[in-house]
Amino acid sequence: CALGSDCADCGERVSENLKLVCTNTCAESNDGDCDDGGLGAQFKRCSLGSDCDDCGARTAGSGCVDGVLRLCGSSCTFEGDGGCDDGGNGAEFQSCSFGSDCDDCGERHESCSSRPPRKAAVPPPHMPILAPES
Repeated sequence: CALGSDCADCGERVSENLKLVCTNTCAESNDGDCDDGGLGAQFKRCSLGSDCDDCGARTAGSGCVDGVLRLCGSSCTFEGDGGCDDGGNGAEFQSCSFGSDCDDCGERHESCSSRPPRKAAVPPPHMPILAPES
């Protein structure tokens, strides 16, 4: 099996030559919030690279080198089908996270400063002030 394609049986794996981590083993994965505590994450509830659907592929270790994050993972369900599915420049589809369909899309580059910013905390709703009943 391709690296990272059988996390249920093998656990989280890291590609030594790419130093890329991209699994969905986080209990909070695929909830619309990046929970792995990495650059641009909204929360740190899981280990780096374990919320790939929400955060995208992560590099192990320092991550950004000279301000550039290089992504080239193989966790996309449609990897190797001849069509680029990661939603990036030139992609035919946006079915997988950015940088996770390297066989079809090639290595992706992203500025470290372009990762999504943290979401602002939502304040509690204002409660109306009720006049006392007389």
